[in-house]
Amino acid sequence: MNKLFFDGACEPFNPGGIATYGFAFLQNDKIIYKGYGLACEPFTPTATNNYAEYKALIEGLACCLLNGIDSLTVFGDSQLVIKQMTGLYKVTSNNIKQLFDMAKNLSDKFNNINFIWIPREKNYIADAYSKAAFKEAIKSIDPQRVILPFGKYKGNSITNISQKDPNYLKWLKENGNNNLKRIIALAL
Repeated sequence: MNKLFFDGACEPFNPGGIATYGFAFLQNDKIIYKGYGLACEPFTPTATNNYAEYKALIEGLACCLLNGIDSLTVFGDSQLVIKQMTGLYKVTSNNIKQLFDMAKNLSDKFNNINFIWIPREKNYIADAYSKAAFKEAIKSIDPQRVILPFGKYKGNSITNISQKDPNYLKWLKENGNNNLKRIIALAL
């Protein structure tokens, strides 16, 4: 059976973080093709988890088509994407409407395609590629571009906060999620 697993993420905050994607195509449970990368420009309003999920699906479908795959079962842990692709949900977000149209256009090119939702823990392969994309992306992130979307310094860059209130940044580093900690470490 031809299987495509896809996953997207937006870290360290959603929306407005670093949106990354990952996918893996398997035949007989062996990874044949894989891909990962940035879904869009980091730290922009476009950077959302849903945007990243669609980008993962599009990249995976395109890879399969380029390699002559015409029958496919697609697995993802995004209920929104799976239900929109199967017609159970309408697309209401302007941010993802164009991506949905692209994914639908690609999916229509397969002779046989099915979309199946799976729990996150069963999507570990695509998730690992999405996380690898994030780890690569933060190596080249300028802390001046990281704008905090919450808290008393909402709208300020990490670099700016480190100069204004290093104790707050230190508190965020101690209490934030692991991905936020990695980005803050760049500024300190």
